[in-house]
Formats: sequence, structure tokens, C-alpha cells
Amino acid sequence: MASYDISVAVLSARETPEVLHGTVRAAIEASRGMATCCDVVVNGPSAVTAHLLRDRLEQDGALPPGMMVRIFHLPVADKAHAWNEYVHSLWPGSALAFFIDGYARVLPDALASIRRSLGDDPDILGGTGVPTHSRSALRLRDQMLRSGGIHGNLYALRGWVMAHFRDTGFRLPVGIYRTDSTVGSVVKFRLDPARHEWNERRMHVDPGATWTVAVAAGSPFGVARGQFGRMLRQAQGMLENRAVRQHLAVDRRKPEALPETARELVLNWVDRHGGEARTLFRHHPLAYLAYRRFPLWPVPRHGSDPVAIGQWPDNGGEAV
Repeated sequence: MASYDISVAVLSARETPEVLHGTVRAAIEASRGMATCCDVVVNGPSAVTAHLLRDRLEQDGALPPGMMVRIFHLPVADKAHAWNEYVHSLWPGSALAFFIDGYARVLPDALASIRRSLGDDPDILGGTGVPTHSRSALRLRDQMLRSGGIHGNLYALRGWVMAHFRDTGFRLPVGIYRTDSTVGSVVKFRLDPARHEWNERRMHVDPGATWTVAVAAGSPFGVARGQFGRMLRQAQGMLENRAVRQHLAVDRRKPEALPETARELVLNWVDRHGGEARTLFRHHPLAYLAYRRFPLWPVPRHGSDPVAIGQWPDNGGEAV
């Protein structure tokens, strides 16, 4: 199974080619000294960013020894779908699998730090870095170090966990906003809530692993509209968290039995737990708006295959 020391999945949606190129270069530098397969998965209707990234990487020249880089495009604009396709179709086999968001430039020692911090402890299934790029990020860092958690910008899973997901058919509900916290919850239940209790320690928080974030400037109207969109997605995430908690922590059902889509996940929970949902809606009106919008949103379903855009072999690094 472990063809590589580490694998790196850079999941990208709306990043510019410049931002994504910086993210991939940072991941390459952080992988030096480890046999690595770095996969960039660009999801969305247009493949332009993936092609421009390929051109930029070809201009960069040689890669470090032992490095493989591949670029893929998925026409479905959904992070959960991209995560599922990576796990089930693209993951090459590795002792440790890293996930990095398309705008997060990991620092040079971030990947090696998480790898060291996991060690050989069988109780630890994965590791996560911590943010440090702003005052709010520092508050979140302190909270994670005190209470545990997972950060989607940078986290890692052991290879046997990835293999388990493949073998059992575990997939994230397509369209779910809380992709990373759902993965973290499954890990903290040691992949089976019916047999294991929740343990924060199973996702190790590494204070030595962090990243910087590329921020693009925008118009005041665009910033305000984007902020409202984030608030609405966070409200959607609140509903998803309740539904996932019901499935895993209360009903103690297997992760692979989660519904296929976030819409099914949330609407089923509201239908079965109407009293709890109405209380939530009274306290959080945006959650009610998110719930009412679910039936109106298109439901992206899995089925589209990743399209290979570019590949550089692990034979010393020359691009082809």
C-alpha cells in the first residue's frame, strides 16, 4: 500500500493560477527528503486554472528527487466530491496522506513536523496543523491546543485509515460544507462509533505545523457579499454538524452509512428531530434560511471522473 512516504492532495476550487502555483510550490518544498506524490485536484466547470498551473510548473523545471506531481480536473464544483474522488480514485498509496486547501502555503517544515509528531503511536490516526496568520487564527490555535480539533487547511491521515475508507466505501455527503470536521469526527471515533468512544487524541494537534494564506483584494460590495455567503455556509454547517452528530454520536451508526448528499443528511435530520430543529431555528435564523434553501440548490452527485491534465514522473523530477 505505502508506495510513497507521503501523499499530498491539494484541493482547489476558486483559486487563481498564481495563488494555486504558490500553494503547490510550497507543498513541494515542504516534501523534500520524502518520497512524495503530490496531486492537485481542481474542481469546477472550467479547467483553465488546471491548464495554466501545468504551464507554470513546466516552466519551473526540475522537481526534487523522489517527487511525483499530478494535476487533475473535476467538472463538479464541490469539495466533498473532490475529496471522495481523491480517496477512491486518485490516492496512490502512502504511509501518510496530507490534505491542503488550494490557498494555504505550508511552511517548509510543516509536513515533516506532523509526520514526526505522529510517530508510531497506534492510538493516533491523523494529525492537523494550526493557523497563525491573524489574531483570530491565533485564538483558534490556542483553542485547538487546549481542546483538540482539525483544520481543513492542513491535516493528515495515516495510510491505513485511507485504505479503510476505500474498503468500506466511506464517502462524504456531496455538497457538505463541514467536510473536514466530518472527517475529524469519524477519526475521533476510530472509524466506528458502534465499537469505540470519542477520543480527541486520535487527531493530534501539532503546534509546529502551520501555513500562510494568500488573500486577494476585492471591492467593498464583493467583500460584503462574500461575507454574507460565508455566514450562510456556516449556518448550513451548523445544521450539518447536528445531523452528523446524531448519526455518529447518538445513533452510533457507521460512517459509510451517511446519506449520499448534504441535502439528504440535513432534511432527514430536520424531519426526524423537528423539535430540536425548531429550537435551533429560533436561536439562529440564518440556519432556517439555509434549511429553506436546501431544496432549491442543485445537488452535485458523484459520477464524473477526474481528467488528467499534467504529470511529472518521480525519476529525478524533469517535467514531461
